Amino acid sequence: MSYLISPKNDFCYLDRAIFQKNQESFRCGVIWKKGSIHMDNEPRFLELYDPNIGIALSKIGQKYSIEEYLEGERFIYFSNSMGAEERGRLADIYLNDFDSYEIFNELGWHELNNDNFMFGELEVIKTGNDLIITPVAPSPSLFIALKRFIGRFATGGLL
Repeated sequence: MSYLISPKNDFCYLDRAIFQKNQESFRCGVIWKKGSIHMDNEPRFLELYDPNIGIALSKIGQKYSIEEYLEGERFIYFSNSMGAEERGRLADIYLNDFDSYEIFNELGWHELNNDNFMFGELEVIKTGNDLIITPVAPSPSLFIALKRFIGRFATGGLL
């Protein structure tokens, strides 16, 4: 038996990277409209999962594969110590001409962390060999939860 796990609401799955150079840092990533993971074993992390906090996929302690993600929106946040010129240059690269995070390494930025996150109520579907994906309508409280999550995430609450 395998399992497909996905947030029930749209925009509750994201990937994020953190970069640092000297005393400056920035966080960038994509908030996906839909996203899911596939696990071959019963997911144990659900017992402790809090939908108000979410989970970094690197912390689930089990093997998984990213199954799908659709219609992403890019974001980028900067440390307060970073000057406006550098912010503008990095935002322009990431939001307009981005192919891979490698470009930031080439510019002297060190990648500290790169992870995927899910938050909100999750849907778990037991599957055989074929995956079944069930669309779910977004909740009206989604945007409030997303704003809280992004706030914690932008200030370093989620590493």
